[in-house]
Amino acid sequence: MCDRLDAHVGEPVGGFGDASADGPLTAAAESPAGFRPLFQPALREPEFKERIQDFRADITAAVLEQVSAFVPDRAVARWAAQLTPVVAIEAIIAWLDAGQPEPALAAARVRQAVMGVITAAVACDVNCYLPSLAAEEKSPR
Repeated sequence: MCDRLDAHVGEPVGGFGDASADGPLTAAAESPAGFRPLFQPALREPEFKERIQDFRADITAAVLEQVSAFVPDRAVARWAAQLTPVVAIEAIIAWLDAGQPEPALAAARVRQAVMGVITAAVACDVNCYLPSLAAEEKSPR
């Protein structure tokens, strides 16, 4: 699975891009049974731990380089850089767990989740509230 992941992701050159998000999704779709354990229980396995930590560190460094260009607060940029790979990986695992719905839209949805993190880092106005079900029920359709 590690080789398959490497083949689909490659080196993160110039920051976190479409290949950074789409590559793991492609690898996961090819081998769902191999992807999930690679990022969850395998972190506790000595033979995989270092490789997965290196993968995450490389992606985090790529995101940090990219985000730092437009997020002046270094701590906020680091926050986004650390969260982005987690969101991407967990979005892929959730997609697998849900039965791989709408595969043609999966990559765009993973990228949209990642962009949520980037948008939160860039946003000047961070006062954001989740929609309330009560408010939805009151609004006319």
